[in-house]
Amino acid sequence: MENDSADRVVIITGATSGIGRAVALRFAKASARVVAIGRNRSALEEVASEIKSAGGECLTLAADLTNESDGRLVIDAAVNEFGQLDVLVNAAGHISTGSIEDTTLSA
Repeated sequence: MENDSADRVVIITGATSGIGRAVALRFAKASARVVAIGRNRSALEEVASEIKSAGGECLTLAADLTNESDGRLVIDAAVNEFGQLDVLVNAAGHISTGSIEDTTLSA
């Protein structure tokens, strides 16, 4: 992964915990430029600190991706900061009951 990820711009949703955090740190160690997305600002600051300590480059954005306009802001901010997008990792989690057909963006 090191050679394939160098200088890639990677957006990671759910980057503040669990799989998203682990993926963000792994990409950072592989010299990717990480755009860490989450709702918790203090957790974003923690993961950014870890990424920078590992020698990585990181942009953090507090966003609620159930809001469509936040999704557009994330893309615009990433392109403005790094000039490109290469990888999207959707690791944000949400638990909801019922059928997927009945699920709304606000669920």
